[in-house]
Amino acid sequence: MNMHTRPNVTIANIALLVGVSLWPAASFAQDAANSPPATKPLDALQATSALDLGLKADLALLARLDQPFAEPVPFDDAPVGDVLKRIAKETGVRILPDRHVLEEGGGWTLKTVTCVAATPRIALDAAVRSISEGLEGVRLDVASGVVVLTDNSGLRALRATRTYYAEDLLRAFSEPAVGPADTIVDDSFSRLLEVVSTAVEPETWDLNGGDISRATIAGSGLLVTTTPALHHQIARALAALRETTPTEPILWTVTLRELPAEIDRAAEQELVASVLAGANSDTVNHAATLGRVLSQPKILAKPTEPASISVGSESERWSFDLRPSCADGRCTYSLDVALTIKNETVTNESRIALSTSVGVPTAVAFSAGEGKDAKRFVVHVVGTRQTTAKSE
Repeated sequence: MNMHTRPNVTIANIALLVGVSLWPAASFAQDAANSPPATKPLDALQATSALDLGLKADLALLARLDQPFAEPVPFDDAPVGDVLKRIAKETGVRILPDRHVLEEGGGWTLKTVTCVAATPRIALDAAVRSISEGLEGVRLDVASGVVVLTDNSGLRALRATRTYYAEDLLRAFSEPAVGPADTIVDDSFSRLLEVVSTAVEPETWDLNGGDISRATIAGSGLLVTTTPALHHQIARALAALRETTPTEPILWTVTLRELPAEIDRAAEQELVASVLAGANSDTVNHAATLGRVLSQPKILAKPTEPASISVGSESERWSFDLRPSCADGRCTYSLDVALTIKNETVTNESRIALSTSVGVPTAVAFSAGEGKDAKRFVVHVVGTRQTTAKSE
C-alpha cells in the first residue's frame, strides 16, 4: 500500500507560490523568473492526476539532490545567489525563492556560503542556513518539480498526503505480541509515530505543537500529511528503522504432489481451486486422492532475504528458490521451482514460477518431461509468520 494524494489545491495555487511571488530584485530571481508558469486552466480530474504525479516527481527530485557530484564542489565565501545559480546549472533544477518570506531588497543573495558540497543538498542546506541567520524560518522544499525557499505559511500550501505501509513495524512495536498472528496492538501506532516524529523535524508535527505534519493510522499503515521534503525524510527514516528493527521470520511450506497420468483436468483443477480457496487439509487431500505427496520441504527465511532449498536424488532433484520484492515494508514473493531429471544420456529441466504473499495459499499445476515420460505435478506454497511472545 503506497497511496498518495494532494490536498484540495490547484496547479495555479502552487505556481503562484513558487512563480508569481518571486522577488524580482535579486539577479538570481530574475534569471529564474524568465520561464513563466503555465496559466492554462485544468479541469478537476486533470488537476488531481497532475498533483498525484507531482508528488512522485517531487520525491524523485529530492532523491536527485542527494546524488553526489562527480567531484565535490567547493564554495569559499560565495554569495548565496551565486551558489543557487551554480547548483541550478549543475543539476538543471529551477530554484525559486518566495518574495513574501525573503527581504525585499534582495540582500539575502549577498550572504556568503563556505562549504565543500559533495551533493547539491549540502550546498542548498548551507545556503538556507546562511539566509536564516537574519531571516527566521526559511526552509527548503519542492513544489511541482521546483526547489523553493519559503517559510511555514508557504510549506502549508505544499503539503501532500501519503500512506506508508507499516504492518511490519507496527508488529515490531507491539508489546506484548500475543494473540493471532495478524493482531496489531493499538499502542504500537503511538510508539512508531513517536519514533518517526522525533527523527524527522519534530517541531513540524501537530502532536508537538507544529502545523506542517500530521499522521493517523489507516489499517496497517501510517497516513501522513506533510511536505514533499519531509515525506522524503520520513521514507528514509522508516527504511533505516527497518534495518535495525528485528522482524519475524517466515516459514514457507511447499507441498509437492505428483498426479497420475490418468487424472483428468477437472480433478486437477479441483485440487488447485481447493488450495487457492484456502480449504482445509481434508478437502485438499480428498481432491487429490489420486495423487501422492512427493515432498513437503520447509523454508525459514527473513522477510526481505532470498532463500532456497533442494530435495530429491541425483537422478530427480527439485530446487525451490524464493525471492522477495519489497517496497515500503510490503513484500511479495516469487517462488521458482525447477525439476532436473538425469539419466545416463540426457538431462532434462522443467521450471515454473509462482507469485505469492505471506498467508495467501498459492498453487499451480504444471507438466514436466515429454511423451511417455511426461508427468503432472501440483505445487502448493503458503507462508506463515513465526510470531513469538515478548518477555515483560
